[in-house]
Amino acid sequence: VWAAAVGGAAFAVYLRTLAPGLVAVFDTPMLQFIGRVLGVPHNPGYPLYVLLTFPFSYVPIGTLAYRINLFSAIFAALTVSLAFLLARRLGCRRIVSAAAALGMAFGHVFWSQATIAEVYTLNTFFVFTLLYLGLRIHVRERFDRRVVLMMALLFGLSLANHWPLMLLVSPAYAILLWP
Repeated sequence: VWAAAVGGAAFAVYLRTLAPGLVAVFDTPMLQFIGRVLGVPHNPGYPLYVLLTFPFSYVPIGTLAYRINLFSAIFAALTVSLAFLLARRLGCRRIVSAAAALGMAFGHVFWSQATIAEVYTLNTFFVFTLLYLGLRIHVRERFDRRVVLMMALLFGLSLANHWPLMLLVSPAYAILLWP
Protein backbone atom coordinates (compact mmCIF):
# COMPACT_ATOMS: atom_id res chain seq x y z
CA VAL A 1 0.00 0.00 0.00
CA TRP A 2 2.83 2.38 0.85
CA ALA A 3 4.60 1.65 -2.43
CA ALA A 4 1.41 2.37 -4.37
CA ALA A 5 0.83 5.58 -2.39
CA VAL A 6 4.37 6.82 -2.97
CA GLY A 7 4.21 5.98 -6.68
CA GLY A 8 0.72 7.49 -6.93
CA ALA A 9 1.85 10.73 -5.27
CA ALA A 10 4.77 11.00 -7.68
CA PHE A 11 2.48 10.24 -10.63
CA ALA A 12 0.03 12.95 -9.55
CA VAL A 13 2.82 15.53 -9.50
CA TYR A 14 4.23 14.27 -12.80
CA LEU A 15 0.78 14.49 -14.36
CA ARG A 16 0.37 18.05 -13.12
CA THR A 17 3.80 19.09 -14.47
CA LEU A 18 3.75 16.94 -17.62
CA ALA A 19 4.80 18.68 -20.81
CA PRO A 20 1.49 19.38 -22.57
CA GLY A 21 2.73 18.79 -26.09
CA LEU A 22 5.71 18.97 -28.36
CA VAL A 23 8.94 19.76 -26.51
CA ALA A 24 12.09 21.01 -28.21
CA VAL A 25 14.54 19.27 -25.85
CA PHE A 26 17.24 17.20 -27.58
CA ASP A 27 15.69 13.89 -28.76
CA THR A 28 12.27 14.40 -27.24
CA PRO A 29 10.43 15.59 -30.38
CA MET A 30 11.67 12.54 -32.29
CA LEU A 31 10.75 10.18 -29.44
CA GLN A 32 7.28 11.75 -29.22
CA PHE A 33 6.30 10.44 -32.64
CA ILE A 34 8.73 7.65 -33.57
CA GLY A 35 6.64 4.94 -31.90
CA ARG A 36 3.51 5.93 -33.84
CA VAL A 37 5.25 5.32 -37.16
CA LEU A 38 7.38 2.40 -35.88
CA GLY A 39 10.44 4.29 -37.01
CA VAL A 40 14.06 3.90 -36.04
CA PRO A 41 15.57 6.67 -33.93
CA HIS A 42 19.32 7.28 -33.80
CA ASN A 43 21.69 4.69 -32.31
CA PRO A 44 21.19 2.57 -30.27
CA GLY A 45 17.71 2.50 -31.83
CA TYR A 46 15.60 1.85 -28.69
CA PRO A 47 13.50 -0.91 -30.31
CA LEU A 48 11.62 -1.80 -27.11
CA TYR A 49 10.71 1.84 -26.48
CA VAL A 50 9.42 2.16 -30.04
CA LEU A 51 7.36 -1.04 -29.78
CA LEU A 52 5.86 -0.08 -26.41
CA THR A 53 5.00 3.48 -27.44
CA PHE A 54 3.30 2.27 -30.63
CA PRO A 55 0.13 0.96 -28.92
CA PHE A 56 0.33 3.73 -26.32
CA SER A 57 0.22 6.30 -29.12
CA TYR A 58 -3.35 5.19 -29.89
CA VAL A 59 -4.71 5.81 -26.39
CA PRO A 60 -7.45 8.45 -26.85
CA ILE A 61 -6.02 11.07 -24.47
CA GLY A 62 -4.67 14.44 -25.58
CA THR A 63 -2.21 14.86 -28.41
CA LEU A 64 0.31 12.27 -29.55
CA ALA A 65 3.14 14.18 -27.86
CA TYR A 66 1.16 14.34 -24.60
CA ARG A 67 0.47 10.58 -24.68
CA ILE A 68 4.13 9.69 -25.11
CA ASN A 69 5.09 12.15 -22.37
CA LEU A 70 2.50 10.36 -20.21
CA PHE A 71 4.19 7.03 -21.04
CA SER A 72 7.39 8.36 -19.43
CA ALA A 73 5.48 9.58 -16.37
CA ILE A 74 3.89 6.16 -15.84
CA PHE A 75 7.23 4.35 -15.89
CA ALA A 76 8.77 7.01 -13.65
CA ALA A 77 5.98 6.49 -11.09
CA LEU A 78 6.45 2.72 -11.26
CA THR A 79 10.17 3.25 -10.66
CA VAL A 80 9.39 5.38 -7.60
CA SER A 81 7.24 2.55 -6.20
CA LEU A 82 10.08 0.13 -6.85
CA ALA A 83 12.53 2.48 -5.11
CA PHE A 84 10.31 2.31 -2.02
CA LEU A 85 10.20 -1.49 -2.19
CA LEU A 86 13.95 -1.68 -2.71
CA ALA A 87 14.61 0.48 0.35
CA ARG A 88 12.24 -1.71 2.39
CA ARG A 89 14.06 -4.81 1.17
CA LEU A 90 17.30 -3.22 2.38
CA GLY A 91 15.76 -2.91 5.85
CA CYS A 92 14.70 0.73 5.97
CA ARG A 93 11.56 1.74 7.85
CA ARG A 94 8.49 2.72 5.83
CA ILE A 95 8.85 6.44 6.40
CA VAL A 96 12.55 6.39 5.47
CA SER A 97 11.79 4.31 2.36
CA ALA A 98 9.03 6.71 1.35
CA ALA A 99 11.30 9.73 1.88
CA ALA A 100 14.07 8.13 -0.17
CA ALA A 101 11.72 7.20 -3.01
CA LEU A 102 10.11 10.64 -3.07
CA GLY A 103 13.53 12.28 -2.87
CA MET A 104 14.50 10.42 -6.00
CA ALA A 105 11.12 11.17 -7.62
CA PHE A 106 11.44 14.90 -7.17
CA GLY A 107 15.15 15.21 -7.80
CA HIS A 108 15.78 17.57 -10.71
CA VAL A 109 17.18 15.06 -13.20
CA PHE A 110 14.67 12.26 -12.60
CA TRP A 111 11.70 14.62 -12.54
CA SER A 112 12.83 16.31 -15.75
CA GLN A 113 12.92 12.93 -17.54
CA ALA A 114 9.57 11.87 -16.08
CA THR A 115 7.63 14.70 -17.71
CA ILE A 116 8.89 14.42 -21.30
CA ALA A 117 9.22 11.62 -23.83
CA GLU A 118 12.57 9.98 -23.11
CA VAL A 119 13.84 6.39 -22.86
CA TYR A 120 15.33 6.84 -19.41
CA THR A 121 12.27 6.22 -17.23
CA LEU A 122 11.67 2.88 -18.93
CA ASN A 123 15.34 2.14 -18.34
CA THR A 124 15.19 3.05 -14.64
CA PHE A 125 12.13 0.82 -14.33
CA PHE A 126 14.24 -2.11 -15.57
CA VAL A 127 17.21 -1.19 -13.36
CA PHE A 128 15.11 -1.00 -10.19
CA THR A 129 13.10 -4.12 -11.00
CA LEU A 130 16.26 -6.13 -11.60
CA LEU A 131 17.88 -4.80 -8.43
CA TYR A 132 14.79 -5.65 -6.41
CA LEU A 133 14.62 -9.19 -7.79
CA GLY A 134 18.36 -9.73 -7.37
CA LEU A 135 18.23 -8.47 -3.80
CA ARG A 136 15.32 -10.79 -3.14
CA ILE A 137 17.55 -13.75 -4.01
CA HIS A 138 20.59 -12.32 -2.23
CA VAL A 139 18.80 -11.59 1.06
CA ARG A 140 17.05 -14.94 1.19
CA GLU A 141 20.32 -16.69 0.34
CA ARG A 142 18.27 -19.15 -1.65
CA PHE A 143 18.66 -19.57 -5.38
CA ASP A 144 15.20 -19.25 -6.91
CA ARG A 145 15.25 -20.41 -10.51
CA ARG A 146 12.00 -18.63 -11.41
CA VAL A 147 13.32 -15.28 -10.19
CA VAL A 148 16.60 -15.74 -12.06
CA LEU A 149 14.72 -16.60 -15.25
CA MET A 150 12.53 -13.51 -14.77
CA MET A 151 15.67 -11.44 -14.29
CA ALA A 152 17.19 -12.89 -17.47
CA LEU A 153 14.03 -12.03 -19.42
CA LEU A 154 13.89 -8.49 -18.04
CA PHE A 155 17.60 -7.94 -18.60
CA GLY A 156 17.22 -9.09 -22.21
CA LEU A 157 14.28 -6.73 -22.70
CA SER A 158 16.20 -3.89 -21.09
CA LEU A 159 19.02 -4.37 -23.58
CA ALA A 160 16.47 -3.68 -26.31
CA ASN A 161 15.68 -0.35 -24.68
CA HIS A 162 19.07 1.18 -23.88
CA TRP A 163 21.85 -1.39 -23.95
CA PRO A 164 24.81 0.91 -23.11
CA LEU A 165 23.28 1.95 -19.80
CA MET A 166 22.27 -1.59 -18.90
CA LEU A 167 25.76 -2.90 -19.51
CA LEU A 168 27.04 -0.38 -16.99
CA VAL A 169 24.84 -1.82 -14.22
CA SER A 170 25.19 -5.48 -15.18
CA PRO A 171 28.09 -6.10 -12.73
CA ALA A 172 25.72 -5.22 -9.88
CA TYR A 173 23.32 -7.96 -11.01
CA ALA A 174 26.19 -10.45 -11.26
CA ILE A 175 27.24 -9.65 -7.70
CA LEU A 176 23.68 -10.10 -6.43
CA LEU A 177 23.40 -13.50 -8.10
CA TRP A 178 26.87 -14.72 -7.09
CA PRO A 179 26.52 -17.65 -4.67
